[in-house]
Amino acid sequence: MKLVPISALGTHNYCACQIILRYIRKMHPGTDKVYDGITAHRLLDTEFIKSADIEDTVDNIITRAKKENTIFCTREIKVRSKQHRLIGRIDEVELHPEKVIIIDDKPNARAYMSSKLQVTGYCIAFKDNYSIKKDIYAAVRDRDTGVIIWMEKFESNSPLAKTVKTSVESILALVAGKMRPEPPIDTGRCNSCGYFDRCTYKHDF
Repeated sequence: MKLVPISALGTHNYCACQIILRYIRKMHPGTDKVYDGITAHRLLDTEFIKSADIEDTVDNIITRAKKENTIFCTREIKVRSKQHRLIGRIDEVELHPEKVIIIDDKPNARAYMSSKLQVTGYCIAFKDNYSIKKDIYAAVRDRDTGVIIWMEKFESNSPLAKTVKTSVESILALVAGKMRPEPPIDTGRCNSCGYFDRCTYKHDF
């Protein structure tokens, strides 16, 4: 693994063992929640495409937002950062005249640390992809209600950004076999894990 999928940041925060199970052993959690999530994201993308009225590059839209004093939205933006070794696809980006909001959709009304780290990773990669002088905000949105449940101005040296960078190092070390994953202290995470029946790292119950 040369670049870390940004979604792996949330996975790593939940349980480092899942990094091995998913990216090395190529297992996938076959839970109903996973399939429901995939379906929900596809529906959001379909509805967005139906209402979309322009086709343009992100760079051009950034310029147009300020010039036309208008808010533009775009979905499924691919980002890649060699510097920070991150790659991913952002759920939605709102381009305002004076700011940019990076949005990650989640199936709940609570912004977990894993979600905050993931959207912060998107902000890091987005900033590396586009020469933008506007303020960037990270936001977590309840996928089912469309309500923003957490938003914070992105800072390159914030505690969240620093945790993203250390998480990338840990993920790469795990994948390279230089570090052994440990199950989370919270055993409840094992009970609700989609890999529970196949995990060789889980707590003994």
